[in-house]
Amino acid sequence: MAQVACEVTELLEKIDRKSGKTIEKNPEFLKSDDTALVKITPLKPICVEKHGDYPSLGRFVLFDRERILAVGTVKHVEKKFFQS
Repeated sequence: MAQVACEVTELLEKIDRKSGKTIEKNPEFLKSDDTALVKITPLKPICVEKHGDYPSLGRFVLFDRERILAVGTVKHVEKKFFQS
């Protein structure tokens, strides 16, 4: 398990939990128990994969001061290569 500081950079879609259909594009906020598609940007390099390709590297948990904010699966990865 890796721990890397991240920031939620964009709220893309609010999704209906039962049907999986989009309720709202680019919502301004999310409430407790909402399901959403969000863009998360790590502040340092981290190894993740799409959940469908590699399930053990495709899950995440967001914490804030030891409080769980969100849990989910990785749907898409924008790969960037860092040079040392």
